[in-house]
Amino acid sequence: MDRDAGMPTAQFEKMLEGQVVLVADSNHYARRLTRMMLTNLGIQSIYEAGDGIAAVDAIRNVSPDVMILDWDMPILSGQEVMRIVRSPGVSQSRTCPSSCSPMPASARACRPRCV
Repeated sequence: MDRDAGMPTAQFEKMLEGQVVLVADSNHYARRLTRMMLTNLGIQSIYEAGDGIAAVDAIRNVSPDVMILDWDMPILSGQEVMRIVRSPGVSQSRTCPSSCSPMPASARACRPRCV
């Protein structure tokens, strides 16, 4: 049994395997690295978007279980994508804002946890 998660490892791995994840980041290498880490965890269904518009389209078409968003994307920022996604009826996905660049104080408050 996995002490941290409170569920057997096999059950946890099976749960991860069935997750649909969207990785939205303007940096191709960051998307590739994130995809590799998610694949190593056993996640099989991973979609990518390079900008905010593509992320919103993917959210509407794929309905991911989890989204990993770059906060500083072109066209629509991660913050703007979050605002759209949190609108009633758009998506019920969990979202993890991410960034490798300095963020405004309001964004830093959101960074450490998934919402």
